[in-house]
Amino acid sequence: MRAGEVTSFRMGIGGGGGTGRRWRRQHALRLLSMHRGRDTCRKGAAPSRREHTNGVECGCLDWCRFVDVWLAQFGACLLLAACLAVCGCADDAGSERESTASRSEPPAAAAAGDAAPVDREAVEAALAAANDYLARNEIPKAEAILATLIQQAPRESRARELMGQLLVIKATDADRRGDRDAARELRRGALAHYRSVVELEPNSAGLRQSAGMIAVTAGQMEAALELFRDAERLDPWNPQHPLYAAQILIRQQRHREAAEALERTLTLDPNEPVAHASLAMMALEQRRFDEALAKIAEARELCPRDLRFRIQEAKIHRVRGDPRRALELLVGLSADERAREAVAYEIAAAYTARQEHVKAALAWEHCHRTRPTDPDAYLAAVRAGEALLRAGRREEARQWLAQARLAAPNAPEVRALAQALAP
Repeated sequence: MRAGEVTSFRMGIGGGGGTGRRWRRQHALRLLSMHRGRDTCRKGAAPSRREHTNGVECGCLDWCRFVDVWLAQFGACLLLAACLAVCGCADDAGSERESTASRSEPPAAAAAGDAAPVDREAVEAALAAANDYLARNEIPKAEAILATLIQQAPRESRARELMGQLLVIKATDADRRGDRDAARELRRGALAHYRSVVELEPNSAGLRQSAGMIAVTAGQMEAALELFRDAERLDPWNPQHPLYAAQILIRQQRHREAAEALERTLTLDPNEPVAHASLAMMALEQRRFDEALAKIAEARELCPRDLRFRIQEAKIHRVRGDPRRALELLVGLSADERAREAVAYEIAAAYTARQEHVKAALAWEHCHRTRPTDPDAYLAAVRAGEALLRAGRREEARQWLAQARLAAPNAPEVRALAQALAP
């Protein structure tokens, strides 16, 4: 995987259990740390053809929903992309340190001016211990070590980077619980640590790319855009930097700037399917349907097995007013593929466009029943309830509301459905 390349967090990752949680945590750390020491893209490097096999949230390539959203995403978002939950809660000491570590801090370089010399062997031992605890899924212990290390060695960028990654993992766990406020604060804390790392290592394009991904998940799009552009300035031969910037520009309806960024991406890597798909989504937003279909066809030709691009083609047909063609693209997929959130979304939307609300509900019910332990499974229950409510089946809708409440009683979507079903 090249520097800057992202796999969606939101799709294709299994349910609960200790082994699954460890896999998701390790996957998150790998994605967030993959840029360190890899700012090596050079002019003339042969573009690699990549098979992207994970799904993303529907929309204008909204990578930002690993991210609510990219990345979505941002994951990806995005894209990218919010199902890396870990088990357990911090002990009292860990929770106290979290309240300090997760809030915004002054820049590391300024804070470290009067720092005493540090014992390098002790620093390396502390980092090794923190990594070991993370490998064993003992998050509070890793957090306690990192918080102490950051206090004693504020210029140690690896400690801050690791703390940022740890807070992102905790944020995804808060998302799974439906605690959006806590998740938002944890991601802001993660971004504060990554900003400090960027200040300590000002010539690393990869770290700026990682910081930009964190900024997306924290909802700070302008900050993310600045970081992606800085990464491109430092590493102008990496096509992923303008590609990431383009996703934010598309979300902000800045289509001319987005098109320019995508042009730079395709100049460096003509076989980047996400760039072609992004142009398709921009054309769709402007209701240039023929152009959108032509661009998504290019993406699908480059990656014919990529489910994301099939989903996006279905979306184009649906928005164009041909939900039947959208359904033809999706209903023949395997049961596992139809259980993915992005696929269920488009199937349900196509049925809704045909006023077949019960069939729309069935798409969401299949999604929930196939992946009941996914972090966002409660959303599938909510969507099933909404479709049944539109179909006039209030009692069945209440049953799905009860399912959603078990998983995320405080989620705004759950509260909205409860209000809609109130007597």
